[in-house]
Amino acid sequence: MEAFVKRSARLAHRSVRIAEAVRFTYRAELDRRAYAERQKGRHHSGYKVGATAFVECGAGHCICPGANYKPHLHRWPRICAEERVIRRARQAGGVILGLVVVAAPKIDDASNLDLGVTIPCVYCRRMFREELKNTNSVLRNHTWLWLVNAETGYEREFSLEEFLRMVKDDARSDAAA
Repeated sequence: MEAFVKRSARLAHRSVRIAEAVRFTYRAELDRRAYAERQKGRHHSGYKVGATAFVECGAGHCICPGANYKPHLHRWPRICAEERVIRRARQAGGVILGLVVVAAPKIDDASNLDLGVTIPCVYCRRMFREELKNTNSVLRNHTWLWLVNAETGYEREFSLEEFLRMVKDDARSDAAA
C-alpha cells in the first residue's frame, strides 16, 4: 500500500510539473485553436464560445477542441464548449492540464461576477466539481484555466481549484439557473 501511495504522489507531482509547462509552451497553440473553434459555435442569439484543452494521454499529449451548441432558446440539446472538451478528453483517456475558453465578455448570471471575461456557466461549474470528486477524472485541482475575452484579448488565469473557490455559491443558485 505504501508503494502505491508513493507512486501516486510521484505521478501527481509529475502532472503538476507538466501543467506548469503547458502554461508557457502550448499556450499560443491553445489560444489559436480556441479562437478557430469559437467560429464553429452555434447559438440561437449568436453568442459563440470556443475551448481547447491540453490533454496528457498515455505516453504523449493531444489537444481537444470544443464549441458551444444551443440552437434553441428553451429546448435541448444544449452543449457547452467546456462539456465537449471534457467528453473528448475522456474519450482520449487523458487528463486535462490546461483549458482555454474564448468568448465575448459577459457577467455571470448565477453569481453576478464580472471579471471582464466570460466564466464557465453554473452547469459547467457543477460538472467541474463532480469531475473533481471522481478519482478517475479528466480534471485535477491544478488544471490551468484561461478565460479569454474574444473582443479585446484580455484574459484571466486560474487553477481550477482557485476558480471554483471564487464561485463557491453555485449550490444556492438553482433558482437563477
